[in-house]
Amino acid sequence: MSKPNNVYLIRGDDSSVLSRELDSLTNRLLEGEDKSLVVEELTESQYESESGLYSIESLVNAAQTVPFLTERRIIIGRHFARFHRLEELGSLIDYFEDIIETNFLILVWEKGPNLQRLSQPPKKLLELISGCGEIIDVRVGKKVSGWIRGKVAESSITLDEGALGLMERTIGEEISRVSAILDTLESVFGVGSQLKAVDISQDPSNSDIAAPSGVDVLVVINNHSYKSGTVGQT
Repeated sequence: MSKPNNVYLIRGDDSSVLSRELDSLTNRLLEGEDKSLVVEELTESQYESESGLYSIESLVNAAQTVPFLTERRIIIGRHFARFHRLEELGSLIDYFEDIIETNFLILVWEKGPNLQRLSQPPKKLLELISGCGEIIDVRVGKKVSGWIRGKVAESSITLDEGALGLMERTIGEEISRVSAILDTLESVFGVGSQLKAVDISQDPSNSDIAAPSGVDVLVVINNHSYKSGTVGQT
């Protein structure tokens, strides 16, 4: 297994996809250690001083703090789009020159509640992180179809063209549903399953337009709620 990078920047245009990617990366870096002891997460409010000014010093200080009672530290900088001007990033750039090997810094390019507009990250920041770490780009933009197919390819199940087309038409722009549906299909059909459209399409014999009270709903496709033990039955 290759050694993980010490610096990451995650950027995306859907908050749920961004959060899922952050959770996945964090769990990967934990390597079984106690999250409550290893992870320190900072948000927009923690960058703000009493005078109302924003600074990355608290984040840099956290990144420079050595682990205690653990073998590693994971520092997560949420709402990092607050710092979209290069002149605000001086101490962070200095840190990139002397990274603590036991620490992992994850910067999440998203806007916090007090930031009105999401700007692009400075080009210099992207270049520096590309040189010393990794940029994880989960932006979907207008390429929804390609993004859905990519997530299916990363999963443990296989969908034929008919099933892929059905998922694309069903999901539309609601890309946050993709990972949850794939997880559900894997749970129902099993790891490594090869599925066709008929396996996940509307079937009045095993679905309900509105899920009745008490039904264990697994997944909704074509506005139908599939119930536990019925999806894919013949």
